[in-house]
Amino acid sequence: MRRKLQWLVVSRVAITGLLLAGLQMAERESTLRSFVPVLLALCAASVGLSVVYYLAFRARVSYRSQAYLQLSIDIVLVTWLVYRTGDVESPFLALYLVIIFAASALLGRRGVSLLGIMSGVLYISTSLLTMSAAVPRAKGWLPYEPGGEFVWTQFMFSLNLIAIFGVAVLSGQLAERLSRSERQLATATRDLADYRLFNDRIIESMRSGLVTTDLGCHIVTFN
Repeated sequence: MRRKLQWLVVSRVAITGLLLAGLQMAERESTLRSFVPVLLALCAASVGLSVVYYLAFRARVSYRSQAYLQLSIDIVLVTWLVYRTGDVESPFLALYLVIIFAASALLGRRGVSLLGIMSGVLYISTSLLTMSAAVPRAKGWLPYEPGGEFVWTQFMFSLNLIAIFGVAVLSGQLAERLSRSERQLATATRDLADYRLFNDRIIESMRSGLVTTDLGCHIVTFN
């Protein structure tokens, strides 16, 4: 789990860095809305949090709890990024799916389900509040108005929501199978070690000499 968390910390910084570099190249021609400042703030937050996460490895907090905390903070940061970059129209909605996939490698089916529900609830809240004008959209984005385009926005909202919960369900099943395979592998490894120890004890207890060789007549074991 510690190794997986370390990879998660490194991957988080790498992904935000790649997104920032890609945006800077894409916006070189200048656009009406620049996502670079928002993503730059997210990248700085990721670097700062990574330092905290590495220091937390030395604390007496279980790695499983640290995984829950890190991924929950990631969901909150992605929700902020989605809101600042167009909410329903944001191009960064796929980051929710990346977090859910990461959860399937770190946590079991229950953890994936909880984080999937958290992602869906935050996305629903952000989208409904902006579409109903209860919360103003981010700077540079026009308010939603009833009409043909708003119907398309509602469709995109529904499609994104289905994608989030669909990936959460599939990732939960994947996490369950992975966990079951790891348990079976651990059991098989333990049984094999027990059989080998038992075999060694039998050979060592024999009064007569015993030598085993491979096909090339090289001695493999002897008592």
